[in-house]
Amino acid sequence: MSRTTNEAGQTVQRAVDESGVVVEITLDEANNLVNEKAVGSLAELPAEEEYQNQEGQTIRTVKEESGTLIKLRLGEDGSILDLQSLPGG
Repeated sequence: MSRTTNEAGQTVQRAVDESGVVVEITLDEANNLVNEKAVGSLAELPAEEEYQNQEGQTIRTVKEESGTLIKLRLGEDGSILDLQSLPGG
C-alpha cells in the first residue's frame, strides 16, 4: 500500500492481510524485519463510497491513512470477501 523511510533510515511499509487488517512493517537498511504491528482494519475506516451489488454484497471504497483508496467487497455478515487497491489513490 505505502512505503516511507523513518528518521532512523528504516523502511516502513503498510500492507493489508487477507482479513483486511492493516499491518505496519519496519525493515532495516538490509531489508531485515525490525518490527511488525497491526495498526487498524480496513472494515473500520469510513466509507468514501458504498453501494450494494446484485448479489447483495456491500461494495465499499475506503481511504487508508496513507491516502490509498481501497475497494472492499463485503459479505452479508460484514466479512471482507475481496479487496483491491485503486489506481490514483
